[in-house]
Amino acid sequence: MKLFISVQVLIVTATVIAGIVIRSSVPDAGIADIKHYEDIRKTKIDCTVTADMVPDSAFTAFEAAGKMYDDSYSQSVFVCTAEDAFTCANGVCKQTVRCDKQISGICPEVGESVELIINGGLYRLPKEQYRFNETLDPDMPGEQLLTVLDLSGAGYMKPGHSYLVSCLTREMGHVRYYGTAYGKICWLDFADDPDEFFYDTEAARNKAEAWKRKVLVKHGVE
Repeated sequence: MKLFISVQVLIVTATVIAGIVIRSSVPDAGIADIKHYEDIRKTKIDCTVTADMVPDSAFTAFEAAGKMYDDSYSQSVFVCTAEDAFTCANGVCKQTVRCDKQISGICPEVGESVELIINGGLYRLPKEQYRFNETLDPDMPGEQLLTVLDLSGAGYMKPGHSYLVSCLTREMGHVRYYGTAYGKICWLDFADDPDEFFYDTEAARNKAEAWKRKVLVKHGVE
């Protein structure tokens, strides 16, 4: 049975959004070697955040009405195809996606591939830094390192699948930033994919699936 934790490490770019960052000096245990989807599947994951653990606010990424943080960020909603290209580090993941259709906000050009910065992702932290470390074995030493998968209850995008994405965007220097909102499920697979959400109970699964259908209908892409 998987063990569950909450968000503790934010990507560097997202520190502006979350207002706090917890840095870890521990090794990334091969996380930086992840380049493709199969690399993720082969990685030993000790703890996974599930849809059961996230609050209701995690299901509101598509309800931001154009603003997801402050006036310097805006909401970007678009349809994309996931590509088999990842960049992972301790607390940072980047998923390459190709824009297929612009829905609202400032979006990539149709046909353009961009890096979507993913809050959380894969990281390594000692048990003692977990917010919900009571879910772990009480006999486990506090300094023991675990590999954590934290996508706020969502699964990784699968190469070749089409997704509806809602993300934060703003210009940063000579590039435009596209990144998921902290603590929210920000992509929905058009396919009926049983791996789209991580869950421990059927009730959580049903809740996530019902929300997904509602969002896809709202944006006219079901």
